Amino acid sequence: MNDTLKQVAMRRAMADGTATPSDIAAYEADMRERGEKMSQSIDALAQIVLGYRNEPQIILGPWAMAWRILEAARAAGIPDGQFHPETAISIAGGLKGQTLPDDYQEQMARFLGPVLRTKVYSMTEQSVIAPMCEDGVYHWPKPLMLFILDESGEQLEPIDASGHVTGRVGFYDPLWHGRWGGIVSGDKVTASYGQCACGRPGPTIEDSIVRYSELSAGGDDKLTCGGTIEQYIRGIASQ
Repeated sequence: MNDTLKQVAMRRAMADGTATPSDIAAYEADMRERGEKMSQSIDALAQIVLGYRNEPQIILGPWAMAWRILEAARAAGIPDGQFHPETAISIAGGLKGQTLPDDYQEQMARFLGPVLRTKVYSMTEQSVIAPMCEDGVYHWPKPLMLFILDESGEQLEPIDASGHVTGRVGFYDPLWHGRWGGIVSGDKVTASYGQCACGRPGPTIEDSIVRYSELSAGGDDKLTCGGTIEQYIRGIASQ
C-alpha cells in the first residue's frame, strides 16, 4: 500500500475508532516528520531560486512557496526587484490556510519586479489548468465539466440573469482513467457563463477565490461525498 492509501486508511481507522493509541502516535509522529522535511525542502529551494535570481528562470508554485522565497530574500537582505526581467513566474492556488498580510499580492509584485508573470487556477486533481486572461479572470478548461454547487456540495446553484453564479466548485475530469474524475472542492468562487471581456467564451472564474475553511472556524476543505476521489480511495483502502 502506498503512502497516500496508508494515510487514508489511518484517517478512516481514527474516524471509526479502530486505531490504537500507539497507531495514532506513530501516525502523528510521521506527519510531523513529513512536515519538517517539506519545510526544509522549501527553504533549500528558496536558496536555489535566489541564487539564480540574476538569470532567467521559470518558477511555478503555490503562494506558500513563493512567500517563503520572499521571506528568505528579506532575511538575507536582498532588496525587491532583483530577478532577471526574462524570468517567468506563475503563482497558483489559494493560500491553503496560510495567513498572509492583506497586501501580500502587492508585496509579491514589488519583490518580483518587472518579470513575466502569469496566473492560473488549478488543483492537483485537475489534469488541465485554468489560465488567467488579460482581463484578469480565469478561463475554465473545456475538457473539464464545471459545476457550481451550494455550500453542502449537493445541489447546483442557479445562474442569474447576467450569467453569474457563486458557490462551491465541483467538476468532472474525463481525462483520468486510473480513478473517478469527479471532485467537489473546498473553493468558493463566482463564475460567469457569458462571453469574457477579452472576447473569449466562458465559463470563467473571477479572481476572488476563497476556501470555505477560511470563511469560518467550522468550515471544511474538500467534501467527502460519494463522488470524490477520497471516497474512491477509501473504497480501495478497505479491500
